Amino acid sequence: LPLLPLAAPQARMQPVGHVDANPTINAAALEAALIAGPVMIPPKPYKLDPIEHTGRIGLIGCGVQSNLQFVGSGSHAIHIPIPANNVGSFIGNFLLNTETPNGFLYGIHFEQTTEPGYMARWKVGNMQFGSFGHVALYLDNGIASGDGFFTGVIEECQMSSNGLAGIYGENIGDSILIRKNVINGGTGIALYLTQVGGARQVVIEDNNLTSLGPQMYFVNMGQTIAHRNWCEHPAYLGNFSLKNGLNAQIILDNCYIVPGNLYNENM
Repeated sequence: LPLLPLAAPQARMQPVGHVDANPTINAAALEAALIAGPVMIPPKPYKLDPIEHTGRIGLIGCGVQSNLQFVGSGSHAIHIPIPANNVGSFIGNFLLNTETPNGFLYGIHFEQTTEPGYMARWKVGNMQFGSFGHVALYLDNGIASGDGFFTGVIEECQMSSNGLAGIYGENIGDSILIRKNVINGGTGIALYLTQVGGARQVVIEDNNLTSLGPQMYFVNMGQTIAHRNWCEHPAYLGNFSLKNGLNAQIILDNCYIVPGNLYNENM
C-alpha cells in the first residue's frame, strides 16, 4: 500500500528570542488557534503582525508576562468583526503592546458588520494596553444595529490613547458595566460613549480617568449611572486643551434620565 504523506505540523507562536520567531507566522498561528477555540497565551513576549478574528473570541493570558507586541503600524492590532449574533466573547489578563508607540490607531476593535446583529454577555478584563494613536478599545456599531453591544463588562484594565479616546463606544446598547479601570485619553477624551436609540442603563463606577479633554463625554445616553469616578487633567500632561471646544470634565449631549435613576458622585 502507498504511504500517506504526513500532515504538515501546525504552526505555533514562538516567543521573542526563539530562532523561529516571526511576526507573520505568529499572527497566522494565533488566528488559526482562535478559530479552533479559546486560547491561553503563555507568560512570554511574542511579536505579531495585526490579527483578525470573526465572531466569538476567547483569548486570555497569564498576566502582563503574556505580552502580545504588534509590529509595524496600521489601523488595528486586533480586529474582531461581528457578522451576526455573538454571545460569550472574553478577552483578558495580558499585555497588548506595540513595537512603536501609537503605531496603530486602535488596540482592540470590535466591529458590528451585520444588521440585525449583536454582541452580548461579553467581557474585557484585567488588560494592560500600550499607547494607541486613536482609541485603545473601540466598540464600533457604526451601522447602528438595534441591539449592538449589550450585557457586557469592561473592568480592571489600564489603557491609553493619544487621539480620540481611551474607550470609544459608538451606538452601544443596554446594561454595560465599566468599572475599576485606569483610562488615559491623552490629548482627547478618556471615556466617549454614544448610545443607539432606545438603549439605556450603562453603569460607570470607580474608574480613574485622565486626559487633556473631557473625562466623560456622553451622547444620546439614557439612564446612565456614573459614580465614584476620579476625573482629572493631570499636570504632567500640560494644560487643559478644551478639546474640540469641550470645556468640562463631564459632558452630556442629548442625554436623559428618569428621576431617581441618576447618582452622580464624581471627583
